[in-house]
This record gives sequence, structure tokens and C-alpha cells, in this order.
Amino acid sequence: MNNMKKIHLDTDLGGDIDDICALSMLLRCQDTKLTGITVVGDTNGRRTGYTRYALKLEGRSDIPVAAGADTSQGFYRYKLGLPQKDRYWPESVTPSAAPKCAKAYGKNYVVLFAQIN
Repeated sequence: MNNMKKIHLDTDLGGDIDDICALSMLLRCQDTKLTGITVVGDTNGRRTGYTRYALKLEGRSDIPVAAGADTSQGFYRYKLGLPQKDRYWPESVTPSAAPKCAKAYGKNYVVLFAQIN
């Protein structure tokens, strides 16, 4: 499939259903290759954990996921809320915060996935 569109998803999955719907659509789209996902507005790794969990359910753990800036670091003017964990997820989801190597001077840096073809 040489005509596949390459898409990178930047998401705040976990607060409402729009992001999980977008992810589901991209995973099912026949002419699209999801090259990577970055997660913004994370809360102690919970949004990134939810994203990885959703990919695992679809058997797509091969898609790279990177945690972006965490709300606990003071980058946001107001607290970004998350719904109660047990209300939307069928089991406990392990948080997946940014790796320590991605942190420098109290800030997170996200590596975007670039592909050239």
C-alpha cells in the first residue's frame, strides 16, 4: 500500500470520549498508518497509560507512545481533570509517565516521530 497516509496523533485521551473515538477510527482506517502518539496534559502518567491500554486492546502495542508535559509540573493554568478510573475502564490501568531520560531542568521534552518517504 504505497498510498497510505501517515498520521501522528497528539491526544489528551482519558477525559472524554472524543480522543478514544479518533484513535479507534485511525486504527480501523485501511489507508492510514498511525506512526506514533504523543499524550498532552498527562496526570501522573494516567493518560499515557490509558492510551497504551487502548492500543493493547486492539493488539497494536507496536505503535510508539510518548508522554508529554505532565500537569503536576505546573505547565497548565488550571487542573485538567480525569473521570473516576473505575467508571470508564474495565480494570486497573497502570500509569505510564515520561521516562526519566526525557526530563531535564524540571521540564519534559517530547520526541516527535518523523518518517521520510
